[in-house]
Amino acid sequence: TADANILVDNSQLAAARYQYRYQQPMPLEMCVHDTCDHTQYFTQFGGLRPFGVSMLWAGYNSKDGFQLFHSDPSGNYAEWQATAIGNNAKSAQSILKEDYKEDLSMEAAIDLCIKILTKTMDSPTLDAEQLELCTLRLDEDGKAKYHQFDTKELGVRIKKYQEANKDKKDNDD
Repeated sequence: TADANILVDNSQLAAARYQYRYQQPMPLEMCVHDTCDHTQYFTQFGGLRPFGVSMLWAGYNSKDGFQLFHSDPSGNYAEWQATAIGNNAKSAQSILKEDYKEDLSMEAAIDLCIKILTKTMDSPTLDAEQLELCTLRLDEDGKAKYHQFDTKELGVRIKKYQEANKDKKDNDD
């Protein structure tokens, strides 16, 4: 949305200024905090339209490790091990409470995401064309790498999950 684009542009500009000024990357929590201050300012005064967007922020640094933040339109933010936003977020979070473990492998975490989407989406079947999935992991050199699944790759993962859990679904009926 336009609101999200404005906030992302603002965050990228703040991070670039921090990098230029201090010659090191801006800590994720500081970036989230600055953006939430900006967001909250627009809820403060009459005549300004608040930003109507919640966002998930993921990052990594050597001091804090992997971090996940959720920010909402009021300017509040919180750090989580795992969370969900959007339609059916409460259902997704209840599945996370039951199934999320801190030591999940990347494969198990991706399967958990697909399970949550299968159980919480309004559509009867998952369509890779309508979904986006990305991961943040460390490569062999210890650098954080972001990977966005393309439609084909995501479709293969969904089929693999559905085949592996076909028996469980038949037992649930």
